[in-house]
Amino acid sequence: MRCQNFPKPRKILSLRPWRSSRLPRSASATFLPPLRLGFGASCICRRRLLWRKAMEFHQGRLIDHVHLRVQDLGVSKRFYQAVLGALGHRPTYETDQFFAFDEFFVDKADDYRTRVHLAFQAADRDTVQRFYDAGLANGGTDNGAPGERPYHPGYFAAFLLDPDGNNVEAVHHGPTMRSSADVVVRPVEP
Repeated sequence: MRCQNFPKPRKILSLRPWRSSRLPRSASATFLPPLRLGFGASCICRRRLLWRKAMEFHQGRLIDHVHLRVQDLGVSKRFYQAVLGALGHRPTYETDQFFAFDEFFVDKADDYRTRVHLAFQAADRDTVQRFYDAGLANGGTDNGAPGERPYHPGYFAAFLLDPDGNNVEAVHHGPTMRSSADVVVRPVEP
């Protein structure tokens, strides 16, 4: 038996989908088709299965994923490992081509970089401060020190520019209630 892809991948996707130069601008890890592995499946199929096992898919969220294109992957990896580590997150997958923190996917841009505003939730005000300090120590630039903001009562945030100029924020909204639960979707194992 051989590895089968259902449905057949689009031509733009190579057998090495983790290479950013071969993905369309909006592609992400969730772009991969489901897999079935049989006896003697190829090495590439096994690698793709490992990638799928590293991801958890969620339904019921407004945003499925965020994909940043950066100039220097190593510098960006160091920055995001520091600031997201301060918020209690660890990378879910990383290679020499890209890294990911669950729905947050970063790869090297050959032709362009993104300029976006990313806001990450912080558990409390001290966590916002740790995020800010970690970012400054790892290549970030101040874009708004930790403090109250006028957006709504209790909005406490810090802003940094990442090494590529993206506006990165950690925010604590004060006491909140979760609006809805996630539904975790796991690929069916054969």
